[in-house]
Amino acid sequence: MKNARNSNVELLRFLMMAGICIWHVLVHGLNYKSLGAAGGPAELPVIDALLLVLLVPSTNTFMLISGYYGITLTKKKLIAIVSPVYFYFFVGIIVQYIFTKEIGGGNFEYKNIVLRIEPVSCKAWWFITEYVTIMFLSPFINEGIKSMTIKKFKYILWGLLFINCFGLYWSREHTGSDLLNLLTIYLIGRYIKVTNANYKPKFSFVIWFIPTIILFAIVLVCSKFSLSHTFLTLNYCNPLIILQSLGIFLFVVVIRENRSAVCNSLGAHSLSIYLITESIGYTTGLYKNLAAIYKEYNIVVCLSAVLMASFLCIIVDICRRGLFVMLEQMIRKKSV
Repeated sequence: MKNARNSNVELLRFLMMAGICIWHVLVHGLNYKSLGAAGGPAELPVIDALLLVLLVPSTNTFMLISGYYGITLTKKKLIAIVSPVYFYFFVGIIVQYIFTKEIGGGNFEYKNIVLRIEPVSCKAWWFITEYVTIMFLSPFINEGIKSMTIKKFKYILWGLLFINCFGLYWSREHTGSDLLNLLTIYLIGRYIKVTNANYKPKFSFVIWFIPTIILFAIVLVCSKFSLSHTFLTLNYCNPLIILQSLGIFLFVVVIRENRSAVCNSLGAHSLSIYLITESIGYTTGLYKNLAAIYKEYNIVVCLSAVLMASFLCIIVDICRRGLFVMLEQMIRKKSV
């Protein structure tokens, strides 16, 4: 089944997860999330502004892929999502303990374990919590889409987009890192799949390029005249960012399909990049170290380091998956 997937999309899935890691290096490592705030950066270089604009659609694009293929609730698929979450959560705790207490000589905050004791529901990773929620809702979503006309589906999408991208965004009630935005993006992916429209590469490029230029200009203006508002323009629910994501995704979908076991494997294990780097990124100083590489050398060296880290995460997850399969087989043999 892995080989049946469009390898272009699976490679995109991997690249988007690597892009999210680079985004976190900029946002957390260089602390651009605190632009204009006390203790935050006092300026935003043009090249870093461009990188932020180019990388910000990564999360939405990853969710578009899930929407396009569809999410179905089965025991096997739920376990496939949840099992690595628990594994990397508790491995992350061990790594955090070692780096905090044994290496750093600091005090390990046990309250973090209590507050995140059940990582799926406690938002140990916000994306996982919202994704699993959509998975539980998927039977209703899938049956609802089947029972409605394309016209009604389109009206519902426009309504959700209005709430997500205008009212709540304008009033700063949410940033897009939540269920509403992911659900909206997911439904856009489903709409593309259901309508099966014949999009052209030129159209895909245009709806990515124009919003990218506009967003870049807005970020530059904010960085010069209203630094504290700069990062607000990079919230995932910004309609320009959603258009960017749509352009990237459509461009990859409409080009000629390829089949590659390697690319499909990268896509299948790509979530591990997010789970591993986020669970240890702050405690081990991973984000700050990668940010230091960027500042000391250049973006090419930093990108190379992130790609190496991403491939390492993939290898770790392949080993984890092999271990889980082996344990499953042992349990089955004993139960026979």
